[in-house]
Amino acid sequence: MENERLIKNEELSEYLKNLLGADENNFLNAQAEQKSIRINNLKENYPAIIDKLQNNGFKLKELPFTKIGYFLEEAPFSLSHSLGFFKGNFAFQGASSQIPPIVLDPKPGENVLDMAAAPGSKSTQLGVLMNNSGHLVINDSNIKRMQALNANLQKTGLINHCVYYSAGERLGRLFPQYFDKVLLDTPCTGLGTLATHKEIKAWWSYEKLAKINGIQHQLFVSAIKATKVGGEIVYSTCSIAPEENELIVERMINKYPLEVLPIENEGLQQFDDGWTKYKDVQLSPSLKHTKRIWSHKHGMEGFYIARLRKTEEFYNKKYPVKVGFLNTLAFDDENVSEILTDISESWGIDNSVWPNYRFHKTKERIYLFSKDVKKIVIEGFTNGGLFLAEKRLHIWKLTHPSIQHFEDKISKRRLALDGESLTLLFETGKCPAPQGFDGYYALEIDGKPGAIVFIQNAEVRIKLSHAFLISDNQL
Repeated sequence: MENERLIKNEELSEYLKNLLGADENNFLNAQAEQKSIRINNLKENYPAIIDKLQNNGFKLKELPFTKIGYFLEEAPFSLSHSLGFFKGNFAFQGASSQIPPIVLDPKPGENVLDMAAAPGSKSTQLGVLMNNSGHLVINDSNIKRMQALNANLQKTGLINHCVYYSAGERLGRLFPQYFDKVLLDTPCTGLGTLATHKEIKAWWSYEKLAKINGIQHQLFVSAIKATKVGGEIVYSTCSIAPEENELIVERMINKYPLEVLPIENEGLQQFDDGWTKYKDVQLSPSLKHTKRIWSHKHGMEGFYIARLRKTEEFYNKKYPVKVGFLNTLAFDDENVSEILTDISESWGIDNSVWPNYRFHKTKERIYLFSKDVKKIVIEGFTNGGLFLAEKRLHIWKLTHPSIQHFEDKISKRRLALDGESLTLLFETGKCPAPQGFDGYYALEIDGKPGAIVFIQNAEVRIKLSHAFLISDNQL
């Protein structure tokens, strides 16, 4: 029977036949990966949110390699329209996609780089694993994807990150030997996602493969330069092509001070070992420590993951780049101290919380950082930290993310609505206001401040990305 998934692309057909042999049809007929979610335990205790989901009729299956990732097997309604999604309590993230950050295993207080980050699912996962401490540098070179990246970071509630719009090849020079951990989830042909992304069949060619190989090599070298001696790099792709996987890693460990480390995380031993031979050419035996995920074997998108350690110095010592820095501000700095006092007085947030953070101020906005982020490389920097407040009229207006961050600290300008009004507000973006209210308020969701709203002419208004629905259990 002619395979429906393979359009006429003779180069791709030949490549897959040579690569997979008898497994070709099984691979081409593999089912698309089930939708999966990851719980954001910066905001919600994971047993509690799972109980809420199951009580609302969702059927979940825990991923074998993490306690906070789940396949979404049955859904009575779209989770993207739930209040839990609005609050960032969970995020959609592919099952295979959750593995590279788990293997990298960033620790609180470390300096970590996500070199090719957008749309940000792995970046937010890294920030959660770091427990919002340390310094997380997030970079992408595609300006069209930056808006989605920033939205995901804010929704997650991260405060330890800086976002850069830069060629990844540049980062090794801007941050020489700075990072404890680097994630290089590199651009690739995406052959592991063929079941979902059928458009790959229309453009794949040996020429495109070679071009992407060149990019992967350059990014890898930059990642090595940016990593401390003794630091770790996780290299990953959503491709099954050895040219993008084992052969790249082989080239790197032969030329640069790197060694392949075993991947020993619980639940990952079910996946195939990396190849140590390709086209009758023997590769490094250490490549068996890398991992391959196959859609037709493992029920997940095809992926490749390698964990490596930098063993010696390697960076542009001879031609260093002059780097400018931006200092974040302490709470008592004259540029922010009055603003923070105004915020405290307007929203009832005790002044004693501010010494726990650092700050960055633009003309009409103020951002909040972890105390670990004291100095920011200027070149390529676009934004960072949690969007705390924006100057509006005679008040510093908080944001959805900052209200959620300080939900237990806000004692003024709180607004509680009845269930009918709350439902209408999240479905339409507006509802009738209670008497005597005017201006900006922190809207209570399930008894705690969770959103910023504006009241004018007896109407409550809220800015939303799309309509949300209210469930009995307040997902």
